[in-house]
Amino acid sequence: MTMIWLPEAIVLAGALASLAFGVLGRRSSPRAAMDLALVFTLAALLATAALAGTVVEAFAGAFRIDGVTLSFQLLLLVGTALTLLLAREDVGAPAPATGGAAPSGGVPAEHAGEYAGLLLLAALGGMLIAAAADLLLLFLGFELLSIAGYALVGFRKEDPLSTQAAVKYVLTGATATGVFVFGLSYLIGLTGTTDVYAAGEVIASPGFMERYGRLIFLAFLFLFIGAAYKIAAFPFHLWAPDVYRGAPTPVTMFLAVVSKAAGLALIVRLYLGAFAWTHWVGASGLRESFLLKSGPVVALVSGFSMVLGSVLALRTRDVKRLFAYAGIAHAGYLLVPLAAANPSMLDQIVFYLLAYLLASAGAFAVLRRVTEESGTSDLKAFAGLYHRAPWSAWALLLFFLSLAGIPLTMGFFGKWYLLVGAAWGGHGLLATLIVVTSVMSYAYYFAVLKQAFLRPGSTERPIRFRGAEVAVVLIAAAGVLLGGLLPGEVLRTIAQAFDAAHFFGLYDGRL
Repeated sequence: MTMIWLPEAIVLAGALASLAFGVLGRRSSPRAAMDLALVFTLAALLATAALAGTVVEAFAGAFRIDGVTLSFQLLLLVGTALTLLLAREDVGAPAPATGGAAPSGGVPAEHAGEYAGLLLLAALGGMLIAAAADLLLLFLGFELLSIAGYALVGFRKEDPLSTQAAVKYVLTGATATGVFVFGLSYLIGLTGTTDVYAAGEVIASPGFMERYGRLIFLAFLFLFIGAAYKIAAFPFHLWAPDVYRGAPTPVTMFLAVVSKAAGLALIVRLYLGAFAWTHWVGASGLRESFLLKSGPVVALVSGFSMVLGSVLALRTRDVKRLFAYAGIAHAGYLLVPLAAANPSMLDQIVFYLLAYLLASAGAFAVLRRVTEESGTSDLKAFAGLYHRAPWSAWALLLFFLSLAGIPLTMGFFGKWYLLVGAAWGGHGLLATLIVVTSVMSYAYYFAVLKQAFLRPGSTERPIRFRGAEVAVVLIAAAGVLLGGLLPGEVLRTIAQAFDAAHFFGLYDGRL
């Protein structure tokens, strides 16, 4: 039988190998631990791609490979590989000054193995979330991602900002975990099973919702809160600005793209496994759907996330905080397909998440070098960037155009598909908010670009980007351009991935 757990095994082996290499070979070649972790990540990517079209369960149904698993795992691994490339330049870089003056940071060479190992363990947690068909395995992945994330945020123990960010992340994360476990206890207790899909079968059984409907909605609410925290959606977003600001820049990038993708995988797996396929006969005698009943809750969180994130981003001058606030808005965009409950919601989520991942990764690569050169993440750090590194300024323009949703970029088509899906689902207000907040995003993204192209810097000394940073920018730019020039091909490939896995075919007649 195909080793369907091979990608996870490779990532785990890579984490252990990186930790061991960090201990045994730290004096000879400190960056080799990062290179080793990157090799294992690329191997896991190939192993995941080789499973395309596979639909199979293992470990008594607790572990599942289908279109959802493969799509999200590929996104997680691509994001992790780009993070490792960027993190490679952190090893041996100058440590931040007292008070955290250099927000991009620097990791002591002797701790490179731990840095790489924690990144892979966090990625493994996200992969387990994507593949879990059992509530306990889902929780295990959730906790592995969270605990490794706490350690990564506070990795620079000598930096007060990093320590403060880690404490805030741990406290808010522990609260979110408690809420999530409370929802799990309700769902397991009411259905009598930890199997995600078996729980959905029990909920759909005759008379169940009539007896326990309110408690099931309560369980859904608690589970959704725990997952919404992971993607920094309103009103569970308060941790993001300080954590993004205090963490090393590659870790900030990991939280912005990989952790957010894992949170979306968590929502999708629960939503489509235990809840969305549930139908029952309501008091009116008509068949009712949990998918439609929960839609207003998801729509409310989505709408407020878009508006609040955009408004707060307009008021900040710190670029890392700007990414945090913009990430709240993007979390709102990513929830639109679930609120609208249209047939192409999975395709829309994955396409938009890919566009967001690529553009954010490229922007963070530029951000890392600029903040390390200037010693600050204030907007003024980007002043004169066009004269100091013209190609990076043009690359930053491309990434921000995509994040803002300007035509001929992948981000534009991602928002267009969301807009069409929202209109199809009858959510005209959400469609309007997508347009309005996208226009608002022009102001805060272009505030950075105005500094880069139109403001003189304090020095004309050229900024020399390192090889790994250049690689991340080029990979991200190529992806953004390809998705903007051939959006139909990219979307068709995503749709075929779901069709090949027969995800919807397993539940004919439910939706």
